[in-house]
Amino acid sequence: ETGDVQVGQCKRAVWNGTTHKMLLEVWPQVQRDNNLVIATEQSTTMTILESGRFTSDGPTTTKILQGADAKPKSKGGLK
Repeated sequence: ETGDVQVGQCKRAVWNGTTHKMLLEVWPQVQRDNNLVIATEQSTTMTILESGRFTSDGPTTTKILQGADAKPKSKGGLK
């Protein structure tokens, strides 16, 4: 929504071409700027919306990263 890079990681990702939503399953995590949201249960899911926002369904924790870790790094994954 603001043009910031987001990086999502998980064991299984499902793209819905109709709704333009990305579903992250099995230990998902999403980093935007220095904020890292991490699932605290395997069953937690996260959905990245077309607008760039994301939602989570299940328990998560948020870490505020500093230094070199504060910028998302993509390894060819989601943006």
